Amino acid sequence: MSTVNDRAGAVPANDFGDLARIAETASGFRLAGMPPTVVNQARLTVLDTIGCMVAGSDSAGAAKLIAAEISAAGEGPASVFGTRHKFPMQAAARLNGYMGDVFEHNDLISGHAGIANVAALLALSEAREASGAEFLEALVIGLEVTSAVYLGAWDGMTAYTKPFEEVAISPPSIPNSIGVAAAAAHLMGLGADGMARAMAISASIAGWCPAEAVFRSGGDIKPLLFGGWPASAGLQAAAYASAGLTGPARVLESEVGYYSTIARRGHPAPSIGKVWRVERPRRKLHACCGYIHSAFDMLVDMRQCRVPLSEAAEIRVFVPSFVVGCISKPALPTESLGTVFHGEYSFALAVAGVEIIEPEHSTGCAEFSARADVRDAFSRIRIRADWDLTHSLQSRVVVIAPDGTEMASMYSHSPRGAADNPMTAEDVRAKFMRQAGARLVDRELQDFVGAVDRLDRSPDTAWLVNALNPAPHKSMMRLD
Repeated sequence: MSTVNDRAGAVPANDFGDLARIAETASGFRLAGMPPTVVNQARLTVLDTIGCMVAGSDSAGAAKLIAAEISAAGEGPASVFGTRHKFPMQAAARLNGYMGDVFEHNDLISGHAGIANVAALLALSEAREASGAEFLEALVIGLEVTSAVYLGAWDGMTAYTKPFEEVAISPPSIPNSIGVAAAAAHLMGLGADGMARAMAISASIAGWCPAEAVFRSGGDIKPLLFGGWPASAGLQAAAYASAGLTGPARVLESEVGYYSTIARRGHPAPSIGKVWRVERPRRKLHACCGYIHSAFDMLVDMRQCRVPLSEAAEIRVFVPSFVVGCISKPALPTESLGTVFHGEYSFALAVAGVEIIEPEHSTGCAEFSARADVRDAFSRIRIRADWDLTHSLQSRVVVIAPDGTEMASMYSHSPRGAADNPMTAEDVRAKFMRQAGARLVDRELQDFVGAVDRLDRSPDTAWLVNALNPAPHKSMMRLD
């Protein structure tokens, strides 16, 4: 992993709290000084996130939100997937962020960092006519800042954080809002002081992301919480900072600040500038909650190794205690809302022969839930807490034979897509092709992938959305 070199940055004029220290370092990041691996991963984050947005643009919730935003926000300079209508920046960011999170297929870089940052920068870059290089530079800053804030307390949800049942907050929204504010402030040229003020404001106006809405009864609005609203809040915060407004400089580390809200005891100061976190991304192969992936992959591996799962009396899936309430559901789903957080449904699909969970397993859940093999597998799956498992990626699967003996068992902390079991660039491109395949023919999709690979040489970014919309503007993918 590359070490981040020291970079010059303007000293923030405000209080030297955690946010100011982060801004001082992050404001000095430049694309030209980043290792090629970092730039490559940033480009893959763009491609991966856009694929998720394109897939989500056809969802029923997206259609409702587009209608609502047209009525409330009117017209503006920014493009949105799935419609030719142009929106104000914040509305476009909300819409694209929502679409990218509908199927829970977007990345897990420090708590879904890609979705809000890409959504916000698509809108801001188009409105400001920013180049591809400017877009990527701001994106890396947003991803690294989001990661620094998120990992200050949520790294694996082990050492410092309170369980969801106690704090009732899901982590992505507030760190993502802060990261977007940093990225937007950089693209707007606000410097270290302006960036710190934007980050402080964004932390104050971010949504609190109730765990009830994420893991239980979120309805249509849940996909707004990880991507759309943080993108919107971060853009608004940068605009406020540009106008001279200030926020709470110590909103992270104060005894009545963010970390005190979510943690039982002291936390480490957020670290930025020592390593590039985007260099070791977590991406999602499966369109479901990240807490499900390890066990799903193990069940697929067991089936491929000819473990007779269909003959098992029980299939016990052990997960950390704080995960059980997030993914365990009492009945098979009959509508798409909530399927992506349904552990038993996902595991039943694995037993029944599914190897990759795709958006169709959400939109078509009534059909899949009616299948005899899925219903049979569901009846034998038991999700249980294992107090020895402390990280969200850890899980165990134990298969019990009809006579009560153990037929097979397996442990994993590295699902496909984890930092130490990563998706390759070709994996990410193949995922994009599957998600965006309804919009363009293969040759056009290959052209788009190639254009994203050269994004840092593109004079503009509007084509990132428009080339995949109903009437593609392929001329926008110019690189001269």
